[in-house]
Amino acid sequence: MNNTNNDPRSVIQSASQAASQAASQAASQAASQAASQAVTQSTEQGKTPDESVGHKPKAIGWRAFYKRHERHGPAAFFVAGFLFDVLTLGRIDDPFTIFSQLVYLSIVSVVWRWELLSSLSSHVEAKVRLGFLARWRDRFWRYHDEIVHFLYGSLLSAYTLFYFKSASLATSFVFMLVLAVLLVANELSRFQRSGPHLRLALLSLCWISYFSYVIPTLFGFVGWVPFTLAVGTGVLVIFALLKWTETGGSSALEVMAFQLRKGRAIALIVALGLTLAYAFRWLPPVPIAALEIGVYHHVEKVPGGFYQVRYVRPWYAIWQSGAQTFAARPGDKVHVFARVFAPGRFRDEIRVRWLKRGGRGWEGTDSIPLSLVGGRDEGFRGFAFKQNYSPGLWRVQLETTEGREISRISFEVIEDLGTDEREWRARLF
Repeated sequence: MNNTNNDPRSVIQSASQAASQAASQAASQAASQAASQAVTQSTEQGKTPDESVGHKPKAIGWRAFYKRHERHGPAAFFVAGFLFDVLTLGRIDDPFTIFSQLVYLSIVSVVWRWELLSSLSSHVEAKVRLGFLARWRDRFWRYHDEIVHFLYGSLLSAYTLFYFKSASLATSFVFMLVLAVLLVANELSRFQRSGPHLRLALLSLCWISYFSYVIPTLFGFVGWVPFTLAVGTGVLVIFALLKWTETGGSSALEVMAFQLRKGRAIALIVALGLTLAYAFRWLPPVPIAALEIGVYHHVEKVPGGFYQVRYVRPWYAIWQSGAQTFAARPGDKVHVFARVFAPGRFRDEIRVRWLKRGGRGWEGTDSIPLSLVGGRDEGFRGFAFKQNYSPGLWRVQLETTEGREISRISFEVIEDLGTDEREWRARLF
């Protein structure tokens, strides 16, 4: 009979080994469960298992390139958006231009909605609302800032180009300055990380700006009626977006209702600001744009449907548009020739307003109407002339019937007492 099993020391040693094995198994199971939970949690947050335990995955290909140059990403995306507009932006009434701008605005609006929902609810709730789009979100959401940055850059640069072509900078300086500030602000990291409401203000501006040239293009004229419809349509779109956002639901309904009321107030403030800017004539009269304006001695229509202009000016004054130092001899008429672009089917009237600098500033002398017919890529061509004038500083302004300035040109009339043959310069339009 073996008495080893009855040895107390042997019994204690066996118990200690059993306890050690049980503790090791329990620790192993706990570690395994913790790792599994960490992987699950990191997967829900859009991270890889390596990222969840502190290991940075090695990026390959374009991802590695992007990681190395990530701090230059915003500027690169803005430049890409601007160049994309320069290469693809056509006429303001081009259906592709109108449709592409609508697509950009729709994408930015949908992304804004998701940003607001994400800021008010948990990721899991948001994924349930997205349904089958959740996988798209997990894959591409990390780049949504760059995408929105690119689209906002494209939209703002397009409106800047349209308004710059349509505006006389002297009268639309304030609005053009605002657009320039927005273009710069679009590059700032603080703006890129801004909350949904600041972006909603920018989105409201973009929607109203979009309709402010689309609706006059469809109507065929500019004025308060198409502008009011543009502002109203833009506000309705923002309100519809907010209503759609409300249907997304949230665990914090009171917070959601407050945020949506704030969003409606922002849209109305932007609309009011643009309306005041239009009343003060700071907004350009899009979609009309002056392509050419100059001062000449003679303008006549020649065979082939062209206009020939003739003028005299010093050889070194290459910066002048025509003869802005108008050397007048007896019998000369001052002609102002202009090319003005307007969309197809556009029928409106513009005014050629003559002003002379006197002791009390610029004083109007004449206002000559011209019928504006749109559709030509080279713009509608027309001219006006003045026979009764005196030496001094003059200005001619192209204006809409409401007095909104399209373009202007200044020139000086001086007496030419010479009798020799003049050397004429000529151009065809």
